[in-house]
Amino acid sequence: MIAAKWWRKWCDYVNYQADTDDLTDDFNYEKPGVITNKQLTESNNLNKNLVEHFDYEAVSFAVWQHLSSWYLCDLKICRRLIYDQDQCLVLDLYPDEVYYKDKYY
Repeated sequence: MIAAKWWRKWCDYVNYQADTDDLTDDFNYEKPGVITNKQLTESNNLNKNLVEHFDYEAVSFAVWQHLSSWYLCDLKICRRLIYDQDQCLVLDLYPDEVYYKDKYY
């Protein structure tokens, strides 16, 4: 997971738009800096009622590895995909067990 605010800054910086393959040279945005995910948490817990594309963006592990190696991060937040009641894949934001440093809690 990546905070949507940071993601939007990065998309502007690299001129990335998910809905088009067009690139222009008409941009001059600042480098986004460190990935700031702490804003998604309070007291070491993920904030309640987070909304995808507004509060956070779900990215693959490979994308996360690249972005965090280039920009660093203040907090790594990983969640798994699960099937909901309609058999659609969704991000399990608030799992019953949370995995920290090789241990489940």
